[in-house]
Amino acid sequence: MAQWTKTNDYYNREVVKEDVWSRKCRRGKIYVIDRKNFTYTFSCGADSDYSFTGCFFGCSKITTVEQAMNVVDQIATLWLNDKSYKRLIEKHN
Repeated sequence: MAQWTKTNDYYNREVVKEDVWSRKCRRGKIYVIDRKNFTYTFSCGADSDYSFTGCFFGCSKITTVEQAMNVVDQIATLWLNDKSYKRLIEKHN
């Protein structure tokens, strides 16, 4: 698992007041917002098919930012290797 650090370079900081955690990935950077539903963003460039935002809404087993970061690490492994991560998310409902 890559090292997560608290960051201030999230693109929407004037709106997002909660702590934001980030880590580098081989195609860019991944962010997790520390608030209910734990929004995450894969920021891999404006024209990249790998950039997207999601959240853990409805995933009742993810209750801490550490759990969210662990699942995002698993998503990154699948997503950045062109594999589906939907079954992984279903496991946390």
